[in-house]
Amino acid sequence: YNPPRGWLATANNKHQSPLEGVDIPGNYFANRIMRISDLLGQDKKFSAADFKVMQQDRIDASLIHFRDIVKEALQKNLEKTFGDEVLAWKGDTGLDSRPAAFLNLLQQELKTRIFKDELGKIYKKVRIIWVEQLLASNSGAWYDDVTTEKVESRDDILAAAIVAAENKTQNKTWGDFQSFTMAHPLSVVPLLSGWLDLKKGPMPWPGTEGTINVSFSLFADDAFNAVVGPSWRFVVDFSKPLEGEMVIPAGNSGNPMGEHFMDFYEMWKNGEYWPVSLDKQTTYGRAAQVLKLQPAK
Repeated sequence: YNPPRGWLATANNKHQSPLEGVDIPGNYFANRIMRISDLLGQDKKFSAADFKVMQQDRIDASLIHFRDIVKEALQKNLEKTFGDEVLAWKGDTGLDSRPAAFLNLLQQELKTRIFKDELGKIYKKVRIIWVEQLLASNSGAWYDDVTTEKVESRDDILAAAIVAAENKTQNKTWGDFQSFTMAHPLSVVPLLSGWLDLKKGPMPWPGTEGTINVSFSLFADDAFNAVVGPSWRFVVDFSKPLEGEMVIPAGNSGNPMGEHFMDFYEMWKNGEYWPVSLDKQTTYGRAAQVLKLQPAK
């Protein structure tokens, strides 16, 4: 299948079916592909360097989309100076972004206020896309808080959620709410963790589940704990198909005593890459060690 747009991309999103009228069923996420489409839709030729920049991109187009859905409520309920900042926000989810912190907290406030009274603990599994679809109407049984005598509407829930999220964001940025820890399973043993340096963090962490440089977090107690990120970055320039650049989060060895246990971590964190050849002869020529698996005779 060769799409007319001239490029292919995947980020857990629903793909266009090659057969007209034939749907592809499944559970999809549209957030990251929105930003990817914006970047690849530019009228330019892309280099390998461009794709390395893209892999570090932390603009969340899906969060901008959410912001625009609730724009009218934001204008009514946010303090004007901060409201102007949120409405002018271009999607950056860096550590110093206040709008990123506010909008992520607002999403969680909406999930809590709309669904917790009916669903209990499983309300956290509700996806934001379902919230966005629900917000299209001002009435609906989900909006009513069954623990109160009043029958709440969408506008009631939005107003309360916006005020709560704004109060929590006072003088704080995204880096104050989201943290990341890279830890070996044995890091829970204090003596081993310190002796073998099995743990990095916790540290303030940028990005969201909607950024290309992705960060999936678990939310609890007004904090976002990043638990999933890029597991492998790899760029190949097809004008030089036997040469590539890659990086993985920790190291090439899972042995805490090994010299290659955590040697990629700083490169991965800082957006750097390691040259890797796809040519067998070159690879063997550069090898520090070679492991041979010999079938039993």
